[in-house]
Amino acid sequence: MIALQPIPMKYRSRDLGFPKGWYAVADSAEVTGTAMLPVNYLDQQLIVYRDANGRAQVADAYCPHMGAHLASHDGCITDGRIVFPFHKWSFDATSGQCVNIPYTKIMVPPSVKLTIHPTCEVDDIVMMWYHPKGEAPDYEPFSRSQLNTEASWVLHSTKDLVSTCPFQDLFENLFDTAHVQQLHGGVGLPTIVVASSATGEIDYDDLVRQVGRHRSRPAIVVANIGTTMPEAVDDVTAIHHALDAAGITHRYVHSDAALAGIPLATVAGRPAFDLADGADSISVSGHKFLGTPLVCGVVLARRGPGELAPTVDYIGSRDTTISGSRSGLAAAMLWHATHSIDATGHAERARHARDTARYAVGRLTSIGWPAWRNPHALTVILRRPPAAVAARWPLPASGGWSHIVCMPGVTAAQIDDLVHDLLHLGHARRGEPAARRAAATPTGIPW
Repeated sequence: MIALQPIPMKYRSRDLGFPKGWYAVADSAEVTGTAMLPVNYLDQQLIVYRDANGRAQVADAYCPHMGAHLASHDGCITDGRIVFPFHKWSFDATSGQCVNIPYTKIMVPPSVKLTIHPTCEVDDIVMMWYHPKGEAPDYEPFSRSQLNTEASWVLHSTKDLVSTCPFQDLFENLFDTAHVQQLHGGVGLPTIVVASSATGEIDYDDLVRQVGRHRSRPAIVVANIGTTMPEAVDDVTAIHHALDAAGITHRYVHSDAALAGIPLATVAGRPAFDLADGADSISVSGHKFLGTPLVCGVVLARRGPGELAPTVDYIGSRDTTISGSRSGLAAAMLWHATHSIDATGHAERARHARDTARYAVGRLTSIGWPAWRNPHALTVILRRPPAAVAARWPLPASGGWSHIVCMPGVTAAQIDDLVHDLLHLGHARRGEPAARRAAATPTGIPW
């Protein structure tokens, strides 16, 4: 039997690198001031130890002199100094500066030092800061001390799991329902594709036709509250009217509001999509509009007490997940995102994002570059830029169109930079007649 090796990364997933953030590299109990703990994180060999003041530190594991691993052979840490193996150079454990070369009296150059990474300890975990460009930390990691007033929170437990899967793929798959359906067969239900309009909204007449062919079966309808490409929004009330017209009495309507749910909730006169509008359940992502650094989300459903999942004793809550597992860190991040900014603050963030999207459409059309957006959308659809522009602005594309998602962090200055490149590299036509530009808005685009 041929032994299969892990699939090389280049065949598994595009190389996204590692996102900036604080990474847990060791339990506090593992780290001492008398020995260096060798670890491998972020494609780096590292050592973790405590300096003379008892503070945890993370440093590169290799000697800047000849490249020996610091924790190998007779390398040690003593009296707040790291003593290298073989040549016995000594480095200050706090600053990383070389303080002694035993066989010479030459002054040690300041450039001879260890690479010390920003390190902190939070909730008995040693965490290291990583930034792909080497920039300093721009936020502090969340601590459970902020939850001390919440009696329902319990101390975390730890488990060691070994996986050859890229960690981003691992978390994204938790919310990749298309992957579950195609690879694992989902829940074994037949699926029906319903046509959409040119702007991406569901075609309600086609919905009547499609479900009308299966009147003997209950219907589960997924309403897209912000489709992937144009951020189109399906109206839940109109979906119910279509199901009524088709004679479907047993139904369940789920609103997939991953991106647009929270911004839309702040708008008057929005399409119907939430539980009060007739949705039976709704899902919202935490890593999109809320900006949590961990892929996560929330699902709300209208259920009676008898329909709830059973309580699992050892976690003290109901098991409501597909995989039977959950991330406590994700829950803490969602709590922080929804409590650090109130409803008024999130409404202002959404208003700013829509203003930026409106500004983007105006700037693009002013140079003759076809662009449009759906009502209330943060997403701007524009004609796909040429290769010279796409090399700097790698925008997602489909069917000859690209899009910009104007999240709250996107600025007018960035839009101006893109417009500048389109004007000078993309052969945009300043002053193109408005009627001609209007003709470029979507007709029959396969979203």
